[in-house]
Amino acid sequence: MQIKQALNFAGSGHWYKCPRGHVYAIGDCGLANQVSRCPEAGCGAVIGGHHYQLDGSNTLAAEMESNNRASNVSVVSQFMEEVHCELQRIRYVSIMKSVRPRGHNDRFLETVREIDALMDPTRVFTAQVERDVKALLKICETFVGGLGISNEERLLVLKAMNDVKKGAWYKCPNEHIYCITECGGAMETAVCPDCGAGIGGSSHTLRPDNRVASEMDGATAHAWPQ
Repeated sequence: MQIKQALNFAGSGHWYKCPRGHVYAIGDCGLANQVSRCPEAGCGAVIGGHHYQLDGSNTLAAEMESNNRASNVSVVSQFMEEVHCELQRIRYVSIMKSVRPRGHNDRFLETVREIDALMDPTRVFTAQVERDVKALLKICETFVGGLGISNEERLLVLKAMNDVKKGAWYKCPNEHIYCITECGGAMETAVCPDCGAGIGGSSHTLRPDNRVASEMDGATAHAWPQ
């Protein structure tokens, strides 16, 4: 039997040679349980055997067994590498769950989209892809807390809105930042323009699910009451 024909049914069986050295395979358990004739042109020698005993004139094709084992090792190695890659992808998916809410400006969101594209499950998560994701995560790290802006941008905002008192920067239940002007105390309620959650309060009392945005100006208490 030709090698290509044998490969079609060899499966996890074994390889043998007819008396004239032509290679054939026995599939399933790999043991001889019937005889046949070698299909190689001009040969026709008896191949196989009876009762799981190889015909005495047939021999084990040791060179093919060796190649088969090497092939199996290669397949297992490749499988383990793919498993490792998928585990790494899952790890970074978890990391992105904590990174994603940190920013809202265009630069941050663009970086997140680049990471998402690299982590597309239809792509192999190679070592190079992991390095690229790490580099993009470093860019994300330039965005502080839940502000979604870099520290330089934060300072520019504070400078541009220097009439906002310290402690008058707040955040909604979903960590989106807003400020209250004049005295800095909450006198009315509104909705967060980013997510629609309730913000503000009444009678200088902040809603219980809103908090002082310490990461914006370093304040640890409300601007009002003093």
